[in-house]
Amino acid sequence: MTTVAGDAEGAMYRQKLDKVFRPASVALVGVSGDPHRLNAAPLRILRKTGFNGRILLVNPKYDEIDGIPCRPMRCPAR
Repeated sequence: MTTVAGDAEGAMYRQKLDKVFRPASVALVGVSGDPHRLNAAPLRILRKTGFNGRILLVNPKYDEIDGIPCRPMRCPAR
């Protein structure tokens, strides 16, 4: 038998895991605009599976990939 405290604790863990498994946005670093390259697959999979969140692409070689702006990687100055 599950207690109320156990249900609340389980809900808390599910809510935390949702942030990992159901993100509101993702950043793809090093994504390729060449559909034949392996590093093009994550964007293709996100699109194919209907991901509705924000997609941020990072690769200094491209201005955009598949209609999504692509940003160069910028590291903070030390």
